[in-house]
Amino acid sequence: MTAAPPISTVAVAGSGLTAWSCATALKRRIPLLDVKLIRTPQTPDALADRMISSLPSIHGFHEDIGLTEEDTIVRAESGIRLGTLFDGWAADGPAYVHAY
Repeated sequence: MTAAPPISTVAVAGSGLTAWSCATALKRRIPLLDVKLIRTPQTPDALADRMISSLPSIHGFHEDIGLTEEDTIVRAESGIRLGTLFDGWAADGPAYVHAY
């Protein structure tokens, strides 16, 4: 049995933040890998690509792909999120804040 050649190219199909994040993480973890981004239309249910904020755990991912707080806060002109307001999430449910 002949061994298959090593994978040298990977295609990431998608659009927006999730596709770019996936392609970036692959390239950082496996620098010799040729990563191709194939843009696809964004679907309305792609919530991660439409959200303007993230969870506190994103810090670990940023560190993994080589981004610093200066990159993600100063250069991107963002802020630190202290919680998420859920308002109108259920017809009869009151609004509430999920604090971090």
